[in-house]
Amino acid sequence: MKNKKIDCLIDFLSEEIPANMQIFLEKEIKFLFEKELANFMILFEKIQVFSSPRHLSILLTDMQSSQRDQTFEIKGPKIDSPAIAIEGFLKSNKAKMHQLKINKTSKGEFYFYNKFSKGEKTSNLLSEIIQKVCTSINWPKSQRWGYSDFKWGRPLRNIMVIFDNKKIKGGIRISASETLEFKNYTFGHRSELKKIKVKCPKDFVSIMKKSKVFVKRIDRKKIIEDQITKTTKKLNLTFHSDEDLLNEVLGLVENPNVLIGKIEKQFMNLPFEVLSIVMKVHQKYFSLLDQNMNIAPYFLVVSNLKSYKEIDNTVINGNERVLKARLSDALFFWENDFKKDIAFYLNKLKTIVFYENLGNLYQRSLRLSEINKKIGPFFNFYEKETLHTLGLYSKLDLSSNLVDEFPELQGIMLKYLARANNFNKSMQIAFEDQYKPVGLNKVMPRNELGCILSISNNIDTLSSFFSIGLLPTGSRDPFALRRSANSVISILWFKNISLSIVDVINSLDKKRIKDFSNVENDLKKFLIDRLKNFLIDEGFGLDKLSSVISGENIHTKAFSEIKKSFIILDKILNSKTGQKFILNFKRIYNITKKIDFPASSTEIQQAKFKFKEEKQIHNFILKLNKQKEGNLLLDFDKNFKDLLKEFNFLVEQFFENVLVNDKDQSIKNNRIKLLINLKSHFNKTCNFEKVIV
Repeated sequence: MKNKKIDCLIDFLSEEIPANMQIFLEKEIKFLFEKELANFMILFEKIQVFSSPRHLSILLTDMQSSQRDQTFEIKGPKIDSPAIAIEGFLKSNKAKMHQLKINKTSKGEFYFYNKFSKGEKTSNLLSEIIQKVCTSINWPKSQRWGYSDFKWGRPLRNIMVIFDNKKIKGGIRISASETLEFKNYTFGHRSELKKIKVKCPKDFVSIMKKSKVFVKRIDRKKIIEDQITKTTKKLNLTFHSDEDLLNEVLGLVENPNVLIGKIEKQFMNLPFEVLSIVMKVHQKYFSLLDQNMNIAPYFLVVSNLKSYKEIDNTVINGNERVLKARLSDALFFWENDFKKDIAFYLNKLKTIVFYENLGNLYQRSLRLSEINKKIGPFFNFYEKETLHTLGLYSKLDLSSNLVDEFPELQGIMLKYLARANNFNKSMQIAFEDQYKPVGLNKVMPRNELGCILSISNNIDTLSSFFSIGLLPTGSRDPFALRRSANSVISILWFKNISLSIVDVINSLDKKRIKDFSNVENDLKKFLIDRLKNFLIDEGFGLDKLSSVISGENIHTKAFSEIKKSFIILDKILNSKTGQKFILNFKRIYNITKKIDFPASSTEIQQAKFKFKEEKQIHNFILKLNKQKEGNLLLDFDKNFKDLLKEFNFLVEQFFENVLVNDKDQSIKNNRIKLLINLKSHFNKTCNFEKVIV
C-alpha cells in the first residue's frame, strides 16, 4: 500500500495559560513532537505550532500515513551450536531454517535472520505519541487534577485531533482509570462558548478567526499594531513602543481590540516613569506621547472582546476607574515621600531586613560603600568620599512608601529623591542604573558610577547568599543569583575593564564572611561557569572557549585581557600564517605534554646545543623574555604576524634538522626543555592546542 502524505491537526484547549509561558511552550512542544515522530520513524514535511491564552495547536503538514517498513538483521547462535539453541532462535523469531544465512564475524561463523517489520499506521500510533509528548513537557509551573499525576499549565479541557480529515480514536490518560478522549471539535472565543468542528487541518487558522480566535501570535500582533497606528494618528499622538509589554499582551488576548482611555489631569504631574510603570506593570496599558515627547493624558488598553460601541465604552470606563485608583495611591505616596528628609530614610533602612542572617539594608549599604572604594580605581575613579556616598544612599528608596507599593520603581524613585536633595547628575544616573543590566538585556549603566554600584550590588548579593549556603541548584535559583553573576560579567565584558574575577572577589570584606576560603572558591567556580555560558551566548565556539577560558589561573585574568585574547585568536585563525602557527604549536605540545620536569631543573644549557637551530630557538626565547610580564601576543598586537612567521620558520627548521629524541639523554632533555620554554610563552595568551583549525 502506498504511503500517503497527510495533514494532521492537534489542538489542546485549556484554561488561560500565563502569557510568559506561551512562547516557551511553542518551542517545547515543537521539539518534543519532532523527537517522538523521529523515534517512531514517521516523516513529515513541516510542523507549525500556534499558541493563544486557551489554545495550543500543532499543524503537521505532509505527514506519512504509516511508518517505514524495516528489515532487522538479528544475530543468532554459532553454526556449531547445539541443535536446541538453534531451534530456540528459530522459534523466538518465528522463522524456518532455510530463512537463516551464515555470516563470518571476528568470533566465528554465526546464523543471522533478516526479520521484516511492516510499518504501523500513523493513525494507530498518534495516541501514544501525544501521550509521550504531553508527559514530557518540562513546565516552569503546572497544575494537575487531585486524583492524577498528569500535569498541564492550566486545567486541560479538550483535545481535538484530526488526521486525514477524520477524527482519531484514542486519548491521553490523566489517571489510571480516566482518559481525556480525542474530539473532532474545539471551542471558539470564551464569550461565545461555541463548538467549532474542523474537517481539514489546513483550514484551522481561518475557521478559528471566524470564531474570534486568532491562534497565530503574528496575526494578533499585526492587528494590535495596525489599531494602535490608526488610533494614535487620529489623535496626533506617538505610541511609546514597549516590545516586552506587547509580547505579554499578545499572550492575554485571542481577539485583540485596542481601546483608548483618559488619564485624569490631577495625575499628570507624576513623572513619566511613575505613570508608565504603574500602567504597564499593574494594568498592562500602553503609554502615549504628545508632539513634545512628553507623556499624553491617554492610555491604550487591549480588550479581548469584539468591538461594539456599548461594550467598548463599558470596558474603557472600567479601566479608567481602575487606573484612577492605582494612580491615586501612587500620587499619595509620591507627595508624602517627598515630605521626609534623607536622614529619615537612612534610619528606616535599619529596620528593614535584607535577608535572614544577612543583616539589614543599612548594613548592606555600608558594605556597598566599602566595595565601591575597592572597585572604583579599576574604573579610574578615585574619589573615596563620592564612592562612600554612592553606596550609603543606594538603597534609600527601598524605605519609601512608593517603592513599597510599586517595587518596580526602585532606582527610579531614588533618582528623584537624589535630585530633590541636590545630588549631582552623575550620582542620580548611577542610582537609577544600579540594577542594570537585567537578564539578557545588554543595556548597561550609563556612567562609570552606575557600573561600579551595579557590580558592588551583585557581588555583595552573591557573597551574602553563598555565605549562608543558599547556592543555586539545578534549575532552581530563587534569589536570581545567576542573573547577578551575569550582570557582573556583562559589565566587565562590554565595558572592557581591566578587572578580574579575583579582583571582584577581593573587594569583599573577608572578616565579615565565615569560612571565607570556601565561599571564595564557590564564587570563583560559579563566576567562571557563568562566564563560559555568557561567551557561548555571545557566539564563541567551544574550541575557542576551552583554549582561552581554561587553566587554573583564568580567574586572575582581567576581562580586557580575556577579550583581547579572543580578538587575537580570531586574527590568528583568519590568516594562513596563524593557522600554520597553531599546527606547529600543536606539534610542540604533543611532544612535551607528558613530560614534567621539576621546577629546579628547567634551565636550558647552551653548552649542550649541537645545531644552529637550537641556538636560534634559544635566541628567540631570550627575545620573548624581554617583553613585559603578561600576555605575549597582546604586547605584539601590532606586528603579531611577523612574530608568528618567525616562530613558524624557526620551529619548522628545528624539526627538519634536529632530532629531539637524541641517544644522549641529557641532550634530549635539554631540547625538550627548550620546546617547553617556547610553548609556555604562547600559552599565556591561550591554550592553542585546543583550537580546531
